[in-house]
Amino acid sequence: MPLKRRATGGSRQPEGEVCSKSARCLPPERHESKPESDLMNLLETGPPIHVGIVQTAEEREAAFALRLQVFVEEQSVPVEEELDAYDVIATHFMVQDARSETSGSSDIIATARLVDKGDGLGKIGRVAVHASHRGRGIGAQLMRYIHTYAYEHGFRKLWLEAQCYAIPFYEKLGYVAEGEVFLDANIEHRHMRRSLSSDPVGETGSSRRPRVSSIEEREAL
Repeated sequence: MPLKRRATGGSRQPEGEVCSKSARCLPPERHESKPESDLMNLLETGPPIHVGIVQTAEEREAAFALRLQVFVEEQSVPVEEELDAYDVIATHFMVQDARSETSGSSDIIATARLVDKGDGLGKIGRVAVHASHRGRGIGAQLMRYIHTYAYEHGFRKLWLEAQCYAIPFYEKLGYVAEGEVFLDANIEHRHMRRSLSSDPVGETGSSRRPRVSSIEEREAL
């Protein structure tokens, strides 16, 4: 399948179209309500975690730092392309390690963002999990939380740009790939979409906790 390079010569486009790592940003103010699922979540394996919305400047900076570590240091995305204008308006999400006696921004082990594209469409991006916490299903927990939040806030369709080796991970969460492969920051991607229904966490298959695979290791999920 031929690869399509963005017209900007390999740099990320604006997300609206913004950029390919579509959901990596954190606005501190616009989060007045939280999904009922904003509780302590215990995974079948791994540490207890807390999933929620980034609220403070300190949390935002910690989430940005995690993104830089994952995408710039690990995946060699140019630093000038990682943070963008959508970080100002996006809703940012975080996962914290709940084992810490004092839950602070230093305990953020995963992050993602949601950008409102209008007409009930949201774009998820900048999904990243700290290397020391991968392979435990934390990426899937974070995505389910975002699905619930999005549905409760009027979103009915979600869109993301997945790195190609992560497509099976997102398929298990109900996403469908579409269109041709393209390059963003010299990484192969495809567009993926899913609808939100009265059961926004609903996924393919019989289990709502998909098996963690090596994909999570490579996608930083």
